[in-house]
Amino acid sequence: MRKLFLWLLVLFGVHCRGESFIDEEAYFPALGQEGGFRLKEASYQELVVNFFAPHCPPCIEELPELRAFFKNATPHRGFLAIGSTLEALQDPERGTLAHISGEVENFVKEHNLNYPVYLADHENLKSWNIRGFPETFVFMRERNNYILKRKFISAVKLNQLEDYLSP
Repeated sequence: MRKLFLWLLVLFGVHCRGESFIDEEAYFPALGQEGGFRLKEASYQELVVNFFAPHCPPCIEELPELRAFFKNATPHRGFLAIGSTLEALQDPERGTLAHISGEVENFVKEHNLNYPVYLADHENLKSWNIRGFPETFVFMRERNNYILKRKFISAVKLNQLEDYLSP
């Protein structure tokens, strides 16, 4: 019986490793400028992607930590934030870029964010399996692909991010 269990575990594990819950092709337009972000096209060795919403208390709580992290970014370590709204998460009609861009832009100005910010509509949030805010992803590049090292579901601290990245 134990051998059967181990065999099933191995088969299930191999199957799960091949699945991805992040759409690397999803395109996030830049806030207030030309261009955008697509994970597949990123070139950093390490990358931290933070999803936030303007009226989210934990998102506001983590801002000093994210500012400190961005201040210490290096050419091989990237950081970007992707803004959306709670409504965009729940309602495709109110989850369009037209509905969320003003709210995210006001938040960025009010909190003087000094790092790159992109926008996520309802479909983008679904494509990355976002369930709430904030959510932060830590990726490492291996060959030509990004491998997810950690996903934080709540406000993140600087030391938590640094624990998953090279010194």
